[in-house]
Amino acid sequence: MVGLDVAQLDRAAAEQRVREGGSARGRAALLAALAPTETAVCAVLAHTAIVAGSDDNRTPLATVGRHLGRVVHLLDAVADQTDDARSGSWNPLTATGTSPAEARHLCEESRRDLQRALAQVRFTDTVDARLARLLVGDGLGHAISRTFVSAGSAPGPGRPDDRPDAPPDARPPRRRWPGSACLAAAGMFLTCQMCGDLDCCDCCESCGECAECDCGGCDCGC
Repeated sequence: MVGLDVAQLDRAAAEQRVREGGSARGRAALLAALAPTETAVCAVLAHTAIVAGSDDNRTPLATVGRHLGRVVHLLDAVADQTDDARSGSWNPLTATGTSPAEARHLCEESRRDLQRALAQVRFTDTVDARLARLLVGDGLGHAISRTFVSAGSAPGPGRPDDRPDAPPDARPPRRRWPGSACLAAAGMFLTCQMCGDLDCCDCCESCGECAECDCGGCDCGC
């Protein structure tokens, strides 16, 4: 992205490596583990306001980015918790003793804060405004629900089948890089993956161009 201070992302990645492997438990420890990803996505979204020449949008977009980074990182951790346990990879939920209920509460809390911040963004295009609110409104809510439902049978902290003595498999540990959250968030937006159970992807046939497709009068809001 033109003019983006890539050093910010490098620093966030370095900080993420430092924080992985920490032994602290509880909410504060989890938030500290998520912070580098929040910082990276915050920087990217805030910079879009500069690129668009809408400096007034920098603060609300930075807030949107911070909460989006948190939710994306949490959903990634929830989806990968079982595989991380098998491979011996560090997982922020397991490491901090965070239950699925606590993780979901954090996701929903951030989604609400994100929506409040998004309401302060001044869009110059009504299609962009509708699409953004669809994706980080109903779409993000569906993404959260799907992730936790899919991971419902996965071992979590303190559950009987989460055996600490279970031997890890042969796969090398996987590190989470904050930049991957930026790419994941952008990819989910641009390819309709956050539409979830909405009618958008059905009527658009997953074209990935919600803002441009002709939905034929459906109620998806595209």
